[in-house]
Amino acid sequence: MDGLNVLRRFSESKEARTLRRYICHWRDICLKKESQQDFVFTIMQRKKKMHTRQAFVMWLAHSKRQGLEERYDHMSELITNMWFKQKVFLAMKLQVMNAQADHEVVKFKAWKSWCENSRNEKYFAKKELLIQKIEGTRTEMLLKRVFDAIRYSNVNDKFEATRQELEDKIPLRQELERQKDELIKMSN
Repeated sequence: MDGLNVLRRFSESKEARTLRRYICHWRDICLKKESQQDFVFTIMQRKKKMHTRQAFVMWLAHSKRQGLEERYDHMSELITNMWFKQKVFLAMKLQVMNAQADHEVVKFKAWKSWCENSRNEKYFAKKELLIQKIEGTRTEMLLKRVFDAIRYSNVNDKFEATRQELEDKIPLRQELERQKDELIKMSN
């Protein structure tokens, strides 16, 4: 009997170490993906600010040129001024729409990554249940299952809320794409 208990303890600790190794590996992957998403978000913000600055510099250059044209002919200045304002407004509006579209892409990638993590959690939860069936049900394991089910339910609720929010934004995104196409046609 004593040798059987030692063998059982050895196999349980080995399985526990294997589970702990899988969970640590999963945590590291989640942290890495989160830092990658933060890095992409900062790059997108820098890009957005750069485009806004470029549009402002273009606007300043055009306004200086406009001042020179005012000296030549008042009628020519009115026509040029109207055309210029329309062009600058459309260019700035296009930059804003591009930045919004880029932001939506980043949000969608984050949502997709979150879904993948949720699927991984579900997979590990199933594997954990399989191991518990093999070892036998204990009171501690039952409590852990209850807490895991509550946490998984919370994650699922968040997932459903995020998915619903993103599905609600699809018509808005399509409208933005349509307006973007119209702006490109109008500017050409």
